Amino acid sequence: MLAFCVDEYLTVLSEDPWQIMVSIPVGGEELRVTVDKNLNVFEFDRNNRS
Repeated sequence: MLAFCVDEYLTVLSEDPWQIMVSIPVGGEELRVTVDKNLNVFEFDRNNRS
């Protein structure tokens, strides 16, 4: 899939059709991006983790 993603940051939301969510911790926040098999972005979210 995506070589830069490790399991703790990657969540498979669907396999048919493929959709994955990548969570990226940055400082006190978490950025979440949901993409399809072609890496088209479906959703982008930013949460305060504190």
